Amino acid sequence: MSSPRFLLSLICTLFFVSPPMSGANSDPEVRKGELVIVEQDEVHEGWLFAAGETVSIQGTVNGDVYAAGGRILVKGIINGDLLAAGGELIISGTVSDDIRMAGGTLTINGDVRGDATVTGGSITVGEGGSVGGNILAAGGLVTIEGSIGRNARVGAGEMRVTGSIGGDLDFGGGSLSLLSGSRIEGDVVLLVDDQEQVSIHEGVVGGSVKWQSEESEEDDAAGFSPFHILMKVHWALALLLLGLIISVLFPEATNRMGLAVTGRPWHAMGWGLLTVVVFPVVAGFLLVTIIGVPLGLTLLAFFFFLLYVAQVVAGVAAGQLILRKTDLQGAALFGLVALGIIGIQLLSFIPFLGYLVCAVAVTAGLGGILKVVREAVRPGPRTAEQA
Repeated sequence: MSSPRFLLSLICTLFFVSPPMSGANSDPEVRKGELVIVEQDEVHEGWLFAAGETVSIQGTVNGDVYAAGGRILVKGIINGDLLAAGGELIISGTVSDDIRMAGGTLTINGDVRGDATVTGGSITVGEGGSVGGNILAAGGLVTIEGSIGRNARVGAGEMRVTGSIGGDLDFGGGSLSLLSGSRIEGDVVLLVDDQEQVSIHEGVVGGSVKWQSEESEEDDAAGFSPFHILMKVHWALALLLLGLIISVLFPEATNRMGLAVTGRPWHAMGWGLLTVVVFPVVAGFLLVTIIGVPLGLTLLAFFFFLLYVAQVVAGVAAGQLILRKTDLQGAALFGLVALGIIGIQLLSFIPFLGYLVCAVAVTAGLGGILKVVREAVRPGPRTAEQA
């Protein structure tokens, strides 16, 4: 469970998320609405971007699917990758390549033939579900009742296994239960606070069981432990999925927020720094008054949400600087956003410089958000400087 191996997983996972900037599929179909559905007898050719309260894939999509919504259901066949974010995500059909998903509840009852990178409150590979390749998972509860073809790397508060894993299991978190009927063909490597929270039924592990501590993990990759790198993978995945939602639903605003940063970076950083100072001060003042506590907590929650969105905006700006493009749409725009986010996340691994890059990215991103918001609340023709 070495850090270089995890770092390689991070780089490969993130770079293969980013769609190409040009080519036959650079202008895929975009479907929006309360209910977005690919009917059972429908065959869709090419990439599909879908956003709605419910997104249901019942037919066949010959291409990658990028989906965001309250519920995302895959009952049909996706001959490509699936990148999805939502409250509830259920795969009961077939995905021929890789999946990358983030949400509240994620369930795989179908056949995923590639790798799975997933993060959520509850993650389940059901009894009839399978992942043909590797699985990277981070969540509150991870349950494996079906089969994982290769290795599993999991960070979770609790993990329960009654199914099979064809390679190694690397686990970091709270509690792990390898129950009767489960099978781990390779080694089990554990990074837990309390060994009593680990239960391994006799004979279910084909290799060896290895215990590691936080200190032994901090051995290379500039002091990053594999568990930390796993969390970075899922942080980046969540940012990419938020970038997907923003770029599909609000393409014009996405481009304008990036331009607000690249056009006047010091101006954007100044407004971002002001936001970082003012929001906590105002929220703190409200929290010391009894009647202001609910408003103060709401303001703090909104502030942390802005900090998160600011990282996506920074990715937009970085992508615009790299590609010299400021008016992209659809898959090309998401590719630009993904490229920027990936670049910033990889730079964050550089000692000392990484912290500076993240700080600049967040403050500049906040400034970009504020400028677009100010333009929205001040109707009227935009000047050349605002455009």
